[in-house]
Amino acid sequence: MKKIICLIIFVLALVGCTNNEKSEIKILVPNGTPFIAVGDLVDQIEIESVAGPDLLIAGMISKSHDIIIAPLNVGTKIYLNNSSIYKLASIITLGNTYVVSRKTTPLDTLTDLLGKEIMAYGRNATPDLILRKSLNDYEVEAEITYKNGIDEIIPFFVCNPNDPTDTSCNPPQYIVCAEPFITKLELEYNMELNVLDLQEFAGDFPQAAIFINPESDSNQVMRVLDQIKSNIEFLNNNPQEYTKSIIKKHQYFKNLGDTILEKSIPRSNIDYLDARENINLINDFFEMLNEYNPNLLGGQIPDQEFYN
Repeated sequence: MKKIICLIIFVLALVGCTNNEKSEIKILVPNGTPFIAVGDLVDQIEIESVAGPDLLIAGMISKSHDIIIAPLNVGTKIYLNNSSIYKLASIITLGNTYVVSRKTTPLDTLTDLLGKEIMAYGRNATPDLILRKSLNDYEVEAEITYKNGIDEIIPFFVCNPNDPTDTSCNPPQYIVCAEPFITKLELEYNMELNVLDLQEFAGDFPQAAIFINPESDSNQVMRVLDQIKSNIEFLNNNPQEYTKSIIKKHQYFKNLGDTILEKSIPRSNIDYLDARENINLINDFFEMLNEYNPNLLGGQIPDQEFYN
């Protein structure tokens, strides 16, 4: 409880550090693909990026922001727990879950994973559930080991950064990964990889979602949602120009680099889907959560009041 209180205080402090020349709407977003999806708007809207879900949860509890972009399962869970009033407006990323191996390790289809060990991240998080569903649906038995996040997996996979091709340090043969980390492995470490798209086996499931505070000015919020939708269209239609536009707008993008940003976008499955128009897709995701991790939502599926 003390941790959550401290996080709420921190989030509220972030809100106080605003730029009055920007839109009055304030957005909280996690680093990674969701931040890339709105990256070109950082000089027009108050957008604060954070690492991990804890500050997103604290933001929802404290109602610190008008819009919070968060994993769909996270925002749904705290809504069902009556800890959040935020409502679901849209989905902005679909499946971004892949199994990766070195080119010398066979990986053409799921059956190549039969009897193998896979290093995954975030037990019971969405990427883990997509992996397990894919394996179960195709009756492939594999041993899964877990790390907390992708950032912990990469040092195991590239166990000798001075020579990424070195396998004498016994790196895992197969890892679960996502963009932009896959492109980073290919370009920064010059690795030749096999990349297996798990969405081809499990189907597309929503991941990052836009949640809005119903107490915020609805007209301003809708204008910002339109901006985000247009921004995502720009991103998908011209990744190169989009990268040029955002690279100098935030240190996170500078650290990734323009080449990695541009090349990672096509595999990131960034899209804008209105939540009310895609309830069946979203409910399919909730049903998967209830099947593979029943404790997360307690077997519940949100009612119509959950949707903005």
